[in-house]
Amino acid sequence: MNKKKITGCKEVVKEQAEYIKFLNGRIDEQKMEYDRLKKVNDTLVIGSSEYINKSYKNLDDLKNSLDKSINYINTAQTDIADIKKDIKTELIKRDKNKFIWGAGGIVFGILIGIVAF
Repeated sequence: MNKKKITGCKEVVKEQAEYIKFLNGRIDEQKMEYDRLKKVNDTLVIGSSEYINKSYKNLDDLKNSLDKSINYINTAQTDIADIKKDIKTELIKRDKNKFIWGAGGIVFGILIGIVAF
């Protein structure tokens, strides 16, 4: 009976050793799968970071373009307001000039009428 126990113990130890070997193989497989997935993840993180950085740069470029456009629009509005003032001033000068010529013509006509009669 003692020999049977020893033989049974040897088989249990042998089975445990095989099971440990199997588990070590599974651990190695899981490490390889982890390394593969980590590499994929790292690649995705790098790609995402590059995309985000490009997006930030594009947004900065767009903001700068919009700021320049706003400055151009403000300058154009100021120029338009100045041109309106200049046109108004010129119209007033033209109307004054016409009035002076008209008044001068009337005075000249009256003088001619007085001299002729």
